[in-house]
Amino acid sequence: MSTADVERFVCLKLLFLPGRLMVNDLEVEALIEQHYLPLLAFVRGRLEIRHEAEDIVQETWTRSMSAIASGTVQNVRAYLHRVARNLMTDQGRTRTQANEIALDEVDLRLLPDPKAHIERQFLVCEELRRVEAALKLMPPRSRAVFLLARVEGLSYAEIGRQLNISRQTVYEHMMRALLTLQTELRTKNPEGARS
Repeated sequence: MSTADVERFVCLKLLFLPGRLMVNDLEVEALIEQHYLPLLAFVRGRLEIRHEAEDIVQETWTRSMSAIASGTVQNVRAYLHRVARNLMTDQGRTRTQANEIALDEVDLRLLPDPKAHIERQFLVCEELRRVEAALKLMPPRSRAVFLLARVEGLSYAEIGRQLNISRQTVYEHMMRALLTLQTELRTKNPEGARS
């Protein structure tokens, strides 16, 4: 047994004080020795948080001691497991109720409006359609330069090497593409145009 298990063993022995229950030390030691670690392993296998498992086992012994001491329990192992299962179920219910209360208390005004998200998506899609239409109006070389620069992220020098044109020519095609894009987007969206 580890140091922590010995401490728990002593605590459990204190639960069965001779003045409170009619169980002698040898019986208590035998019960704890036989059932404590298997019960702890059983509970740990069903709970994620270690200290919660230890709390459940401690509470199981606390609730079970009088029935065990009275001699009415035929199968101590099964009885301890049933009490532990019931405690875990109660703990789960309590946690679920606490989560539901916490959700009820959330200020719904702080949550983002789902309609705003849908509207924003629609506007982005609409903007992309307009950009795509403007790209189709560009001369092929200007469109290629624009896409290589803005979509592929290439520098003007890299684009020049790839298209076998000078850096200055890349710059001119880029300016032509940006002008076409700006003109087309303004004519199709006059409210968005700057004065």
